[in-house]
Amino acid sequence: MSNLVYITTETNQIVDGIQPDWIHPHLIQSTDPTKGRQFRVSGPIPKGACLLVDRPYAIIPVDEDPDNIICSNPACNRPARNSERISCPKACLSDVIWCSNTCQVADQVRHGFECTWLKRYAGPIRAKWSEYDFGMLWVIVRLLARRHVQLHELSIVGDHMSTEKPNHDWEGIDSLCGSSDTWSHDKVRSWSTLVKKYLQSSSALPHGMGVDRVLHLICQEEANSFGLYPRETGHFPVPNPPIDRGEQFAAAVYPTAAIANHSCFPNIIHKADEKGRMVFTASRDIFPDEECCISYFDLTKYKDLSSRRDHLRRSFLFSWRPNLDTMPYISQRTVSDRKEATGNGSAIPNGVQGSENARSNVAPRPNSPHVSEAMRQFNAREKAMAWTEKIDRLKAKLHKMKALIEESNERLGNLEQRCDDMEQRMVDRQLIDHSGSQKLKR
Repeated sequence: MSNLVYITTETNQIVDGIQPDWIHPHLIQSTDPTKGRQFRVSGPIPKGACLLVDRPYAIIPVDEDPDNIICSNPACNRPARNSERISCPKACLSDVIWCSNTCQVADQVRHGFECTWLKRYAGPIRAKWSEYDFGMLWVIVRLLARRHVQLHELSIVGDHMSTEKPNHDWEGIDSLCGSSDTWSHDKVRSWSTLVKKYLQSSSALPHGMGVDRVLHLICQEEANSFGLYPRETGHFPVPNPPIDRGEQFAAAVYPTAAIANHSCFPNIIHKADEKGRMVFTASRDIFPDEECCISYFDLTKYKDLSSRRDHLRRSFLFSWRPNLDTMPYISQRTVSDRKEATGNGSAIPNGVQGSENARSNVAPRPNSPHVSEAMRQFNAREKAMAWTEKIDRLKAKLHKMKALIEESNERLGNLEQRCDDMEQRMVDRQLIDHSGSQKLKR
């Protein structure tokens, strides 16, 4: 088993959880009394430095192209080639494949947990509900399957672990933000129906949890899962010409990477590597004491602050609260990036208290010249963005005025033509009347 490394500004501490494959020694976790957990840096980070490599706790394929389906072995997650892929012997689901016999054998215990459930419920859920709902439930099943594998391994170890505290990395999932208070009543009620119908503990899904706990797990998953894309997310400023992150091919839950908050001006880009591990890379120089933020969605699709804020409120349930005394922070994610995952300043998810589930000491942000310089840069970028928005609005008004002028000119031309036609008809009428009077005189 492995441990989740939670590092505070005081000492490097290790508590029970899942250990990322790599975490930069300057990357620390602190707790904001309003927003909850967040990443900061205790020392300078140069542009391009790797900050975090975090393996997924659970991952599912979502690409509609069968050629891009990833290996089902969570230790692999590589795209499975058509010529080498192996399907489930019980034909539970076409999306379940392995890239080799080795991966299939290594994944027997985990897949054995989900196989019967997939074979029984995948079709009905897709037919009666939606592909989104099926994907959400499948992520939950794979979270439970990973937990099942860990319990299985602990049972094999047996007495050897009796005098030691087990390193149960399920606690990394327990620490994720999100609860039924985060979401609307209608959504929670819908999820509750799905849990009672498809996720109750049974012979097809022997997880041993109650309905309320599984419902809470859905609230956590929907607030923390990532979408996996072929290119990086979060380049800022947006390159010209813009390059989007491509089509989503998988969705995953990362217990450590989920700590990162959102900003419209992110200083981290993120992308999954060939093994499905989430990699955080500094997109610019990061100053000591500065928060490390990612973008929850593709910035190339929302080019101005107004559209990003609207998308943030609409899709991520964030309440907008500008804060000029801080760098652009956003609190913990509150909707699944799996199906997509902005604003600057400070935002709080509706119904979420940021200090909930905090697991490290509060690291107050000291007054630092580096922070002042960062704020100066942020304010300059914000002013530039504001001017860009104003210019865009003026251009839009100018375009609209030109269109109105062209329409008015066209209508004026039509009126002039009608006047000419009427004048011609009057002349013709006068000629006819004059001709008739001449005849009468004769």
